[in-house]
Amino acid sequence: MPASPAPAMTEHAWSIELYDVTKHYEGGKVALADANLRVKRGELLGLIGPNGAGKSTVLKVMAGLLRPQQGSVVVEGLDRYRDHLAIRTFTTYLPDQPNLFLHFRGIEHLQLIGDLYGVEKGERDRRIGSFARLFDLSEILTKRIATYSNGQYKKLALAAAFLTNARVYLLDEPETGGIDPPASSALRQILATLKERHDVTIVWATQIVEMAEKLCDRIAIVDDGRIQALGTLAELRAAYGEPQADLARLFALVTGKDKDLLVSEVLQSMAHNAEEAPRRILR
Repeated sequence: MPASPAPAMTEHAWSIELYDVTKHYEGGKVALADANLRVKRGELLGLIGPNGAGKSTVLKVMAGLLRPQQGSVVVEGLDRYRDHLAIRTFTTYLPDQPNLFLHFRGIEHLQLIGDLYGVEKGERDRRIGSFARLFDLSEILTKRIATYSNGQYKKLALAAAFLTNARVYLLDEPETGGIDPPASSALRQILATLKERHDVTIVWATQIVEMAEKLCDRIAIVDDGRIQALGTLAELRAAYGEPQADLARLFALVTGKDKDLLVSEVLQSMAHNAEEAPRRILR
């Protein structure tokens, strides 16, 4: 049965709103603590932070896959949990490790996704053909997904995500998973194009700060389960008194995780050990 029509867009400026969101797991580990974040409609917001900082948890809460113990989540004016079925019709979530139906053929998976999002059959097939060519999937779409390489698997997941023509995209490190340079370049171009659309909102968790610096409208720096900083590159530079700093430098300032000195120490140690190695061998 075709998906129900997506609800009409509301008129307020915020696409996604998190208010005082706290999420902890069994054992008391806090993944998010009093997180407050509002994402503008039509914005490409980047989430950057160390491993385990809480980026994926932010996206899962936005996607409705995790329910916080405290706080509220609003998507396009709708309560994330009370109105979850309506929100699903216009929201796409791509986890860092997609879980696809391995016994499906690639074409079957893409057709199913298109149908679930109510894409008209002719338009669905046109988009499938376009994404198959873009991500070099045409020759393997009739094969079962279980036979795909890691990169092919991730590219199929990317094609499925963008096939939906959603209004809200929640992307968890889509550039990882072994995709090749042409696919990575295509992903950057897709993000840059969607960024220009005022009716599409993207929240993108990434570890590639150079890409985030070039593509994102604003950056949220996440660490220790908290939104530690939020703003445009210019606003972050002004807030930390670093008018020429790149995003990598600002990230180090915000999180206190500047690895340059540590890298220097490690390299010196490696050089010292390399010099000592011949003496140890001779002895």
